[in-house]
Amino acid sequence: MPDLIGPINAPSLQELVYQRLRDAIEAGELPSRDDSSGIGLQELARLLGVSTTPVREAIRRLEAEGLVELDRGAGVRVLRLSARDLLEFTEIRLRLETLALERAIDLASEADIDTAAAILTLLDSTTEPQAWREANLRFHIALYSPADYPRVLSTIRTIWVAIEPYIRLYSRTGENLVAAQAEHHDLLDAVRRRDKEAAVTMLVAHIRRSRRALLEDPVMTQ
Repeated sequence: MPDLIGPINAPSLQELVYQRLRDAIEAGELPSRDDSSGIGLQELARLLGVSTTPVREAIRRLEAEGLVELDRGAGVRVLRLSARDLLEFTEIRLRLETLALERAIDLASEADIDTAAAILTLLDSTTEPQAWREANLRFHIALYSPADYPRVLSTIRTIWVAIEPYIRLYSRTGENLVAAQAEHHDLLDAVRRRDKEAAVTMLVAHIRRSRRALLEDPVMTQ
């Protein structure tokens, strides 16, 4: 029997601050690079009820992930809505998500596929943009999770946090959501057939079409 005696370590304060800031980025609650001013470390610390030390460490981590920038004069600002950044994110997604999908098709159980199908059914009946975005992420993660590649999956999640502002822009248009849903169904059908080549081809087309739609949006900057 394992030895269960000993303390249970709670998440560190820095980890909690980091998660809170990531949630705020995903929810669009922090200033973007397009804003004239960001938010200072002291102000963030005040809002979170902590000292500046865990905030500074969390910001450094978020900077390393490409999610924010810290300017001494302007404060912390979220990096987003740049065509150049979108192209880079797309290339990362293409490589990591196809890698995860290929492996997942080999290992997924019927129950795993049914889980993704249930989320897709929920997506079909979801019209509220934020709820759609949340279910959209859950659908993609459900497809990739059976790959049992925890580091790859963690990186995919990080990229999805970074592209949340792009997905917000994308989900404003009903035409985009209809197109995405059709592609989701085709993708799931290929996964259920265990047709790896077709599934990867569909995923690549799905990611590239969303990139094209975003690049055509006048809100996007260079």
